[in-house]
Amino acid sequence: MDLFFMITFFISWIIWFILADKSRWREILPVCVLASGLGMLTDDLTEHAIMYWEYFGEEPKWVVQIADDLGIYVVVTYLFIQWLQKEKTLPNMLPYWFIWTGLSITIEYIHIATGHMTHQY
Repeated sequence: MDLFFMITFFISWIIWFILADKSRWREILPVCVLASGLGMLTDDLTEHAIMYWEYFGEEPKWVVQIADDLGIYVVVTYLFIQWLQKEKTLPNMLPYWFIWTGLSITIEYIHIATGHMTHQY
């Protein structure tokens, strides 16, 4: 497997082991599985039907996508839900969404900047 995707997969799970509240896994894991499945579906649709983005790696693309989908998508979803504000007012949620959106854009930018992903315009 491409070293980049191996590293991102393992870094994602190391972050999960350090930061995740593992006592809530039964509550949060079903949403993570759904998010990962939707990530796989959108990756497949946007690569084959719409061709919006494409992953690049040494292995077959499906291996690269699965490593990404089972690493980043699961961990980010878990931590996003884990730290979701109890009081869901607009003043509480706007900064939270802004921070997580910024994190998502940063992760995608790293993929693009290292040449492991591209957007088709």
